[in-house]
Amino acid sequence: MSREDLEAEVRHLRAQSASLAQMFEQAPGFIALLDGPEHRFTLANAAYKAAVDGRDVVGRTVVEVLPDAAAQGYVDLLDEVFRTGRPHRATAARFEVQAVPGGPVTERHLDFVYQPVADATGVVGGIFVEGHDVTERTLAEAALRENEARYRTLFESIEVGFCIVEVKFEGERAVDYRIVEANPAFLRQTGADVAGRWVSEFAPDLERHWFDTYGRVALTGEPAHFEHYADVFGRWFDVRALRTGDPAAHRVAILFADITERRTIEARAEAGERELRLITDALPVLISFIGADHVYRFANKAYDDWFFLPPEDSSAGTSASFWAPEATPRASHSSTRPCRAS
Repeated sequence: MSREDLEAEVRHLRAQSASLAQMFEQAPGFIALLDGPEHRFTLANAAYKAAVDGRDVVGRTVVEVLPDAAAQGYVDLLDEVFRTGRPHRATAARFEVQAVPGGPVTERHLDFVYQPVADATGVVGGIFVEGHDVTERTLAEAALRENEARYRTLFESIEVGFCIVEVKFEGERAVDYRIVEANPAFLRQTGADVAGRWVSEFAPDLERHWFDTYGRVALTGEPAHFEHYADVFGRWFDVRALRTGDPAAHRVAILFADITERRTIEARAEAGERELRLITDALPVLISFIGADHVYRFANKAYDDWFFLPPEDSSAGTSASFWAPEATPRASHSSTRPCRAS
């Protein structure tokens, strides 16, 4: 090889070395090379220095420059890797960085590997350190888990029934839905332990209304609020449904309450009112109920005979519409004074 060729090769190697050094320094992950059993730094890139709060580590041992790491057991891990020749990997390992004894502590979480570096005979002479600072990801995951725990606690403890269903379509027609998850109140409200099952499996005769409503919510994203009777459960429910998650997943979140008792009371009250009206309409006297605001709440059919006004119209008026101003209406009254020719 000529002198010119040798010089060219040297320049090429130097260029390669500079390029590798630049790549090493700019690598997004932290990198360091430790030499000998005392773990002396021979190399450390910018990311590594950032991970240890900017400390100048090259030429010094881990114990000297990172006493905080030594106190947390990381030197013991390096000793084991150097002694056994087996690498050590860690995920989201906690590292409390304290650059100055007694100074502020910064919590970091690191993914890293301690990789032993051996010579041709297999003797370990150093350790290659490589990893990433995953603090933001780890803290975000911890916050997410905490939120999920709070959600789960609420999910498990609320008295309102809650479930998420996955709607199955044939074209744009909802033909079935699966109870993806349900809270304990679902079982209490419906009496059915059906989480994970398709409605067609446990309620093949369920009314079409439920499929059409949940299918419309899943396709359009428009929430629904309604009261409806579920024959399969023998109960009335007040239901709110809204689409959740990816629209393509066709999932609907449902909040519902068993209102059977309320509807039963209302039905009895309505029946009692109808019976009362039948009785009062059959009597040839004026019977009414007037509120504190002097507005008629109820009037029987005799008002039509006396004032030529159907009961449904008279109940919207005030007592002053029918009696002289000087008269003092009472909360309820009756009279047999005729006002209309027979």
